[in-house]
Amino acid sequence: MNLTIKTTGVTVGEDTRQYLDQKLISLGKYLDVSDTTLQAAVEFGMEAGKHRTGDNLFRAEITLSASAKVFRAEGGGSTLHTAIDVMAERLGKELRRAKNKETSLMRRTGAAMKDAVRGFRPWPFRRR
Repeated sequence: MNLTIKTTGVTVGEDTRQYLDQKLISLGKYLDVSDTTLQAAVEFGMEAGKHRTGDNLFRAEITLSASAKVFRAEGGGSTLHTAIDVMAERLGKELRRAKNKETSLMRRTGAAMKDAVRGFRPWPFRRR
C-alpha cells in the first residue's frame, strides 16, 4: 500500500504514524494491504474558526483507492489518536458494507445459475 500523509497545522510524530499503520492493518480483512496498487492519502489537521475550543479540535481524513473504487472517511476528536480512531471506524464500516454487497451479489448470482441449470426457475429471475 502506498501511504501519503499530509499535515496542516499539526506535526505528526513517529508514534502517531505507527498508530495509523496499526489501524490500517486492522482493516486488512477487507483489503489486501500488501497490494501495491492500493493508494491511501491521509490528511491530519486542526479545526479552524469558532469550533476550535470544542471537542473536535483535531481532524483526520483518508481517501483510499482500491481496484477502481474510492473510499473516503473522516473523523474528529480532542486528540489526534481519537480522530484516527473515529476515521478508522468509519472507513471500516464503509469497507464492510462494500464487501458485504459484493459477497451477496456473488451468492445471488451463483444461486440463480444453479437454479437455472437445475431447471427449477426460468432464467433470469429476481430473488427477494
